[in-house]
Amino acid sequence: MDGRSVRLGLIVIPNGGPIGIRDYSVFNREAQFFAHHGYAVLQVNCRGSGGYGTDFKLSGFRQWGWE
Repeated sequence: MDGRSVRLGLIVIPNGGPIGIRDYSVFNREAQFFAHHGYAVLQVNCRGSGGYGTDFKLSGFRQWGWE
């Protein structure tokens, strides 16, 4: 690279949560497809995602935009 900035389009891939589902730091075919085609890819573990313990899960209750 020659140090110049490159502007990339951003694709956000939500994990489908908020309860019980989470993303893992392993190969993701969908993210790799978009990255290969020149996009920046962001996978988000939203509040309430699984695998982070009960306190983490409960911290997001009633804060997801619906009541």
